Amino acid sequence: MSKRQSLYGSRPVDPECQSCPYLSICHSGCPLTREEGKSVDCRIKKEIYARFAEEGIDPELFFKIGKRSTVETIKTARFLNLLLKNRQMTIGEAQETLQITNEERNDSLELIKKLYNEGDLKEDLC
Repeated sequence: MSKRQSLYGSRPVDPECQSCPYLSICHSGCPLTREEGKSVDCRIKKEIYARFAEEGIDPELFFKIGKRSTVETIKTARFLNLLLKNRQMTIGEAQETLQITNEERNDSLELIKKLYNEGDLKEDLC
């Protein structure tokens, strides 16, 4: 539990949040900045999460990719998604399709391996 959560966690949460499919990701936002029980950027977050889902990117998995910039995380998520959707595609073909560098490919592969080893990625790419 974060320090803010322990200090301000008792602030009310909008009942709509309880049935939101993204509650496990946003947790109704920072308790300190909630307005009327919701994250101040609730609508924007929902749009982003929905767009990820439309692209086949699991929003919850996306936010487990820590300590990376949003751009790096999106590249990794797209790389993983492409490989999962196209099982016959080689890593090189995926790299070429997404136009990512060797370094970005290697970073993505390391992260995918880490997610798989930690049990966050249930699909087997082999």
